[in-house]
Amino acid sequence: MLTGKMDGSSFEYLSQLYDGLSTIDQLRLSRLVESEGADSEVSTVLSDMFSSSESKWLNNDFYPTKEEASQITLCLSKNRLVLELMSLMADSPEYRFQMGVLLSVVDFSDLPVRLKRQLHVDEKGSNQKLWPKNKSWYLCDAAEPRLVDAMFDGGVLLVNENLLVKFNGKLSAVCIRSFTTKDGFTFLRGNWYSPTDQVTIDFLEEVYKSGKVEINLEFDSEWALMRPVFRIAGNTQDDLVNEAAKISKKLAGKRRREFSLEAN
Repeated sequence: MLTGKMDGSSFEYLSQLYDGLSTIDQLRLSRLVESEGADSEVSTVLSDMFSSSESKWLNNDFYPTKEEASQITLCLSKNRLVLELMSLMADSPEYRFQMGVLLSVVDFSDLPVRLKRQLHVDEKGSNQKLWPKNKSWYLCDAAEPRLVDAMFDGGVLLVNENLLVKFNGKLSAVCIRSFTTKDGFTFLRGNWYSPTDQVTIDFLEEVYKSGKVEINLEFDSEWALMRPVFRIAGNTQDDLVNEAAKISKKLAGKRRREFSLEAN
């Protein structure tokens, strides 16, 4: 391996990813950095993304709100280096956050066919919109233990078959299966997302209180990427996500009381 090739360069933020690649992939990435790396705006955004582990640390100036359009995020989908990085990270749980950020600003329809296949994404017709970060609050590391508690006492709601929302602590959902919406926003398996518009928040709470354990959102809703799922009690990230997926399968056709009794 050409270990350390990125160290000391303006692309040092890629060092950890680079050092974990095969020699062939290292060479490919090096050539792309040399040929496509001159775009300082893209490099600045990528550096911010790779130096952050959750959305609360992202630089607000780089990411659009619902009232804004960002030239920087638009050019990400046309940059060969960005697309190659996505391909290299697609199968690695270690880079779920960076992939989650990119997939929240790059339209799924603009991705190369090869990358689409790597992502194993369900194409859904939901009206969910997705933003790279929630600028109001963040998700603490108590979210995972609270999810475990919620899964076994009936404190969860399955939304659109792919998001398991917990009502223990801050309202947030684990994505148990990657999917893309009709507007090209992509939710990535293994990441936490939270609803941000009050209509959706109120609706989910009302459905939860009614005793239902699964629902399809048919109206426009807004969500934000929070962070990747953290490992707990010596388990891997995937262990918790897999458990959430198993619990979700048990929810079909049940009411909350039935599910709680079965879980206990």
